[in-house]
Amino acid sequence: MKRLIFYHKSDLDGKCSGAVASYFFKEEEHTLYPLEYYDDLPLEEMDSSSVLYFLDIFPQPYEERYEAFLERGVLPDNIFVCDHHKTFLESEVAGKVGGNSQIGLSGCELTFMFLYNKEYEEIPYWVKLLGRYDVWDNKDKEKWEEVILPFQWGMRQQNTDIAYGGVWNDLVYNRIDIKTIIEVGKEFL
Repeated sequence: MKRLIFYHKSDLDGKCSGAVASYFFKEEEHTLYPLEYYDDLPLEEMDSSSVLYFLDIFPQPYEERYEAFLERGVLPDNIFVCDHHKTFLESEVAGKVGGNSQIGLSGCELTFMFLYNKEYEEIPYWVKLLGRYDVWDNKDKEKWEEVILPFQWGMRQQNTDIAYGGVWNDLVYNRIDIKTIIEVGKEFL
């Protein structure tokens, strides 16, 4: 089996989604691909033994890309998407793939819930903080200003390169205190 994991590379929601998947599959062979919507895809690496994960993103144009996967032999049951973007959810492709896609939760929250088969309450706090920023959950102004926003800015000061572990290792293995990242972030607000 060839496990190809594509994650949205332009923000922390996408990078966190990729990190969550990388840790979930840490004992199994997988390849990570940072992706933007119109990037070229490694179609030559895809065949009937491929399992594709698209996290916080699905490449556009949706139907054309989906058909390209099928033409390479990828089985429809081996395409999984964890996405919260309205344009994808309203596309025909959304109804043809597995995964966990819905509005209201971020890509990293959906990815964690899907891969680990967990409820929202069981998501790690740092994943929730990145997720709440990405869906602009600012109903609680104090939490937004004192926790969510500073955590986002603090994370932007960290090494978030998934391929080399970056801050993700520290978060997964509790080697960095979330409060430390929040304090760093407050300096940049």
